[in-house]
Amino acid sequence: MSGDETVSEKRAAGDAELLAALRRRLYAEGVRSRVFQRVRLAIGTEEIPAQRRHHPAELIVYGHDGGVRARVTVRAKLWGTAFLVTPAGDAPGSQFPVSRISGVIRRLGLLAGDEPSPHLAGKSCRANGSW
Repeated sequence: MSGDETVSEKRAAGDAELLAALRRRLYAEGVRSRVFQRVRLAIGTEEIPAQRRHHPAELIVYGHDGGVRARVTVRAKLWGTAFLVTPAGDAPGSQFPVSRISGVIRRLGLLAGDEPSPHLAGKSCRANGSW
């Protein structure tokens, strides 16, 4: 996702609810994750009102070493709503319909249990104190 993509407040809240439900299921499976909602606020003046821009919510999945393993976002298209899983590194992404949550849980469980990619070695957050 591009850093400039914005969505409505209602859409951001709805996506965050779907990702929070997924996070609860992942927690029950022992997979560490966190949901992030970003809002950009432009402070206004007397002439220009303040503006809020909501960015799509995302769920970040962590490995056992604290390194980021995947990012999950929600995609709503004409054919339905799906979780888009983007693994860290060069692995291809995949989509899972929201109605088939077991598939995305299985995939994220595998990603969280994997060792980091060789080109990500040394970039895992807590393992080397870079955070």
